[in-house]
Amino acid sequence: MARARVQPVVENETVQVVSFDPSGEVRILSSPVDVDDFTVSPVHRIDVRDKRPSGIELLVRGGGTSWLSVAMAPKSGGDTTVFAGARLVNGEWTSWTPLCLDSGMPSLTAASETELFGICEPVRAVRFDSAEYHLFSSSDGGLSFTDLGLVGPTGADRQPVVAVTGSTLVVAVSESESESGMILRTSRDGGRTWTTTHDPAPAANSDASFPQLEFVTDTWGFALEAHYGGRGFDEDGELVAIPYTGRLLTTADAGASWATVEFD
Repeated sequence: MARARVQPVVENETVQVVSFDPSGEVRILSSPVDVDDFTVSPVHRIDVRDKRPSGIELLVRGGGTSWLSVAMAPKSGGDTTVFAGARLVNGEWTSWTPLCLDSGMPSLTAASETELFGICEPVRAVRFDSAEYHLFSSSDGGLSFTDLGLVGPTGADRQPVVAVTGSTLVVAVSESESESGMILRTSRDGGRTWTTTHDPAPAANSDASFPQLEFVTDTWGFALEAHYGGRGFDEDGELVAIPYTGRLLTTADAGASWATVEFD
């Protein structure tokens, strides 16, 4: 499956991985993080008639609930992608409509089994145009969402990321429509106001993104910062190759500040 994402989700010392069969059968495998002892959930079936699955993502887990989304393209051709979703609630599957159904897989984070936050495009952007990403919240396990407003512009190929810890939200977004690189911003009032807490510029000329942003306790978390390289100009104005670089950032104060992890 092209673009399939099987990144594990870790919460409360348990790891979950989604398994998806091209026939439409979905399972979630779970194990304690310190042992190889996986259990398999009951099967949930996604309707894939006349469709070609092109990606699946276990979006998030909160307590005894997991949310996932499946992307599918028509077998007859064309670039129209449709999405289907499901929730696994205490071992029982239910159907679920993903946030921003027509705009791609959202970035989703769970504060609890019922409280979710997500970022996505309310209206899908035209390719290569700037997109407007909004922050959404849910208090009923994702059955309904409230649009909390614009969280930041970003290029159509840059999807923001959101993480939550306690009453604090952290997002990775572009600073402006003209900037391709992303920054980290933190809110302590439910997304009403934001403070920039990490700006990678002018590092790597700067095309930073954050493919992973997670909290493992109420105050401690990490962010993976990546610079994908390419070509750019050096201090003398010469066009040079820019290598792929990356670093791991940590926070010990719920996203108020970030520090680079130094490896020996």
